[in-house]
Amino acid sequence: YITGEIEIADSTVGYEDNGNTAKTGGGIYASPESSLMVARSIVSHNEAETHGGGIRINSTAIAASITETEVLNNSATQGGGICVSESALANISGSTNIENNLADFGGGIITYAPSQVTISSNSTLTSNHANTSGGAIYTNSVVVINDSKIGGGLDLSNTATHGGGIYTTGDGN
Repeated sequence: YITGEIEIADSTVGYEDNGNTAKTGGGIYASPESSLMVARSIVSHNEAETHGGGIRINSTAIAASITETEVLNNSATQGGGICVSESALANISGSTNIENNLADFGGGIITYAPSQVTISSNSTLTSNHANTSGGAIYTNSVVVINDSKIGGGLDLSNTATHGGGIYTTGDGN
C-alpha cells in the first residue's frame, strides 16, 4: 500500500512459490494521490481477491510509470496483471512485458474511465487469459497503443471468451 511517491527499480515483487496476496493490489497498491515508478523490475506470482493481481493503480491525479519491467503470472478477479482506475494516468513502456496473467476480466490489464493508459516502446502483452472478457486488455477508458504487440503467435496468444486481445466497452469518458 503506497501513499506519497515510490520508486521501485531493479527489484522483485513476489516470486514463484512466494508471491504476495491482498484483497486489492496483490503485489503493489498505489493509493489515491500517490505516484509510482517501477523500472527494470519483476512483479510476479502475486494475487488479489478483487483488482490488480500484480499492480493496482487507484488514484486521482496519479502519475504512474512502468518501464522495462516484467509483469508475470499474477491473478485477480479484475486486472490479473495491472488494474488502472479512477483518474489515474499510467505509462507502460520500454519493452515492458505483461505475460501469463489471469483474471475474469482483463487478464493482462483492466482500465476504468476516466483513467488513461499509454502502452508504447516495444512493450508486449502475451499469453494472458480472461475467463470472460479482454484476454490482454479490458477497457472502458482511453488506451493508446503505439509500437507494441498484443499477442505473438499461436503459443503466445491472449485468450478470453470475448475479445482475446482487446475488449472495449462504453464511451471512454
